[in-house]
Amino acid sequence: MQKNFLFLTFLLTISLMIFSCGEVDITNLDPDQFPDNNPVNTSISFSSDLVPQFQSAGCTLCHGSSLAENNLRVDVYTSITGDIDGQSTSRVDLITPSNSYILTYPNSGSHSGSSLPSSLSQNLLSWITDGALDN
Repeated sequence: MQKNFLFLTFLLTISLMIFSCGEVDITNLDPDQFPDNNPVNTSISFSSDLVPQFQSAGCTLCHGSSLAENNLRVDVYTSITGDIDGQSTSRVDLITPSNSYILTYPNSGSHSGSSLPSSLSQNLLSWITDGALDN
């Protein structure tokens, strides 16, 4: 008797599950009803985020408009990512962003200036990971 009761309960539960699920018309769903699974765009801007951080860290004293040591101006996008006078000056590695010269050299011990502040290093890495855009 108990087996029959359990079996009937099981069948009733399954039947309710099957028949209570009606068709859902996904063409009329309002996207505003659902939370956004994508994080807020926190992309780093070269001109409004990185350049001021380079300036605050003192990087532009040696790598700015008046000096540009090693042909590097950290306040000029193409100086970091492009070419100058036909020579490649890319200091970013889009394949392995953490290997980018702009990140590794200042912290290598060979750099005559100070190391990059961690917040600048993190923002540089994020910017390079996002494609090192001219923004």
